[in-house]
Amino acid sequence: MNEWDGYKQIEHVGVCGRKERTGETLQLNLVSWYDRQPVYDLRRHSHDGKPMKGMTLTKSELLCLGDLIDMLRSE
Repeated sequence: MNEWDGYKQIEHVGVCGRKERTGETLQLNLVSWYDRQPVYDLRRHSHDGKPMKGMTLTKSELLCLGDLIDMLRSE
């Protein structure tokens, strides 16, 4: 588990991409902010693993996003 300013990574789901020049990754993780209910977190991480800009989603929001992505795939 990683901790950073109230950010606790509970589960690493996966990496969606990597910037070759900077080493940054776009990761999806299950996290808890300040010991609150866990949420899904889609966020860039620096080459040394520190979280950068991103967004958090509830499980229902993540599933809705998945449905929208599936709709785009079928176009």
